[in-house]
Amino acid sequence: MICKQYNEPELCREISEHNITLEYYHKIYDLIIASTLEERLKIKGLIEMRADMMVISMLLIDFIVKNFDVKKIRVSDYSLKEGVISKKLGLKVA
Repeated sequence: MICKQYNEPELCREISEHNITLEYYHKIYDLIIASTLEERLKIKGLIEMRADMMVISMLLIDFIVKNFDVKKIRVSDYSLKEGVISKKLGLKVA
């Protein structure tokens, strides 16, 4: 989403995970929290089925960032289920 929303080529590479700075996290947080569902549906890179729950997700992530002194964030293109399956199969994800 950051890749498409802010045109960041480094984050558009075809890999399965990315590190994002807290600066970008805060930009996305502010964008998501201030937006309506209709506006979120127009955000480049935000999957339509995630748009309705994204505010709650961002609030939970923000709680973790603030309460656990998070310095960097790693974002995966895969879901938790895919990550568990990959780990159980012994697959190394780029």
